[in-house]
Amino acid sequence: MRKICIANNKGGVAKTTTSYNLASYYARKGFKVLVIDMDPQGNLTDALGIDPNTLDFTVFDVLLKKEIKPYMIKLAQYEHFYLVPSNLESETANISLASQVSREALLKKALKSVEEEFDICVIDTSPSLSILTFNALTAADSIYITLKSGYFELRGAGMLIGTIDEVRDDLNNNLKINGLILTQYDARTTLSSDSKEQLEKYFESGILNTVIRQNVDLAKAPALAQDIFTYNSNSNGAKDYEALALEILEREGIKYE
Repeated sequence: MRKICIANNKGGVAKTTTSYNLASYYARKGFKVLVIDMDPQGNLTDALGIDPNTLDFTVFDVLLKKEIKPYMIKLAQYEHFYLVPSNLESETANISLASQVSREALLKKALKSVEEEFDICVIDTSPSLSILTFNALTAADSIYITLKSGYFELRGAGMLIGTIDEVRDDLNNNLKINGLILTQYDARTTLSSDSKEQLEKYFESGILNTVIRQNVDLAKAPALAQDIFTYNSNSNGAKDYEALALEILEREGIKYE
């Protein structure tokens, strides 16, 4: 199982939208996919058709009990598609697990029991450097950072990369930043074009070739608990996320025919 983390310590950069549509695309194409919502806001859980307010368990239980199978929900959208959900209760992990030994590695330990049951695990993170986020980074094989055009967004990405380097040194020696994803891109604006140039200048080969263009359908689809491919397969959003999903498969060394 390849564990892919979508991260940024800033909100509003299409992190959850990217996690949602990547996971959906892979499940749609026959991969066995596990989705883990590590954001207490529970937006990914909600988008996948599960009401965060009615949950009997969350990812917090996974960390607390160090096991994952009892806390996976089978999703109806695709055949081999499972979710570990989240809601505001997950926020208590920051307090409840503060004194736990190796608290940053709890998710990594829990995932060992399902390594052979899934092909891909997509982990969505919160826009904060919490115990939940550190668990995601420690468990992941690779990280993709989503960001939109803007000076502060680029600066924030640089700060996050510094944090990831520390996690790699102290908690997960195999962790790799596999790419930066530019989202909400509008080629007609100078800001978007300049941001892309800055990314290419400072992060060299780190930026993915695929950019996610601004597309209203990407905002509408989750309200109906639909991924962009189900909602409008002919939209720019669907085309961009398909291209992104395929590019990530190549970067991850995952074969797809």
